[in-house]
Amino acid sequence: MSQEILKSQLNQIMEKIAQKPISLYFEKLPDEKQEKNYYSIVKTPMCFEIIKNKISDNKYFNIDDFTKDFNLIYQNTCQVYGDKSLTIQMFDMLYEIMNKEISMNCLSNHQKIIQNCEKLTGIDKDFFYLSKILNSKFDIYQLDASEINKLVDSIKDNSISLKSIFKYFKCKRTTLLNFLKNNYNIDLGNLKCGRKPLNISDELIQKFSEIHNSWEGGYKGIGNILNISEWHSRKIHNILYPPKQKEKKEIVHDSRYHATRVNYLWHCDIHFLKDKPPYFEKVHYLIAFIDDYSRKIIYFEIGEYKTMEFAAQALNNCLSNFKENEYPFEITTDNGKEFTGNDFEEELKKSKIFHYKIRPRNPEENAKIERWWPIVEKLKDYKDIPIIVFIYNNILFHSALKNYFEDETTPETAYNQLPKFDIERDGVLNIIEYTP
Repeated sequence: MSQEILKSQLNQIMEKIAQKPISLYFEKLPDEKQEKNYYSIVKTPMCFEIIKNKISDNKYFNIDDFTKDFNLIYQNTCQVYGDKSLTIQMFDMLYEIMNKEISMNCLSNHQKIIQNCEKLTGIDKDFFYLSKILNSKFDIYQLDASEINKLVDSIKDNSISLKSIFKYFKCKRTTLLNFLKNNYNIDLGNLKCGRKPLNISDELIQKFSEIHNSWEGGYKGIGNILNISEWHSRKIHNILYPPKQKEKKEIVHDSRYHATRVNYLWHCDIHFLKDKPPYFEKVHYLIAFIDDYSRKIIYFEIGEYKTMEFAAQALNNCLSNFKENEYPFEITTDNGKEFTGNDFEEELKKSKIFHYKIRPRNPEENAKIERWWPIVEKLKDYKDIPIIVFIYNNILFHSALKNYFEDETTPETAYNQLPKFDIERDGVLNIIEYTP
């Protein structure tokens, strides 16, 4: 195989992998400030960015060299996070794509056409199926008796939905049903024109279960990760975990406190990490910053001690990722000593950031970060915190963002697309909306 053909095939594989949002997590090497143990465990770091550069520089001479680097990412991920972790399950999805694409490159053109047809879903798959059994006839009046029988059998055994048939023939329901009744004495009037039964593969159920065992994120969150519909995801969830009837409580939000610009207000808090691996023996502390308007987790860090030195250093590390004009105008915290101590206050003063400490009996003022901790606690292993932050920011849709976008949106998209705070343009008034 020539170098140019190999390069083209490898680029196609990476493009296919890039279609999965989770691939961005493995694009770059981990931040040493956030994952301090990574580089003490991993001797030969590898990521997709390095692989892409090697493809561009013609460093791969065969497929085996390419797969070795993929295997290296897999091995490194297993070493750091564990072979049962949510992180390794996410990489497994990408590894499967790589393997399938390599297998496809080894097939003949005829075999590729067959496999591509098998991958079709929904209406496209139904069209292919109908075209096959009806010998590519698109007019119901051209069908002979044997083709009519095949069509009717497919309807009765739920191989295909009536909706797909109406679209295939471009006719109304009454036209098709009257044609069958008047010409062949076949009455299908009692059949419903709805979805055909959902065929759920054992492989998909297993993948759903594996993710749920690592992170109890609910069917919507896991559906986002697997890129399947909410209906599909709920069906799988109900198979694995039959629903129990719960009495719904009405939630009334009579207090509102939020920014109207990105990077105007960040919330910060510290959360205990205990009673789960790897922190069974000693409690650790997770500090995180969240942008109020977009709901994006700006930064997180894990430390051994809940001190003002830890909080101040985390703030410094966080701000080092931004230009000075991207700093928030205000950071909101509770009244803990780690936030009211001199170190944290001096770091804020040096960066010209206003410090707002929430008022007693007004928890909604720091609710954005408090509501994020349950997402972390749904993890079975705290080593998966880095990837759950990525999933939350880049894959999960946030219901509160529906107020600003027509479609469901992730915090990362909101952070990039919503208006940014500019003190010269906006001033400091009317940026916070508060309704007591």
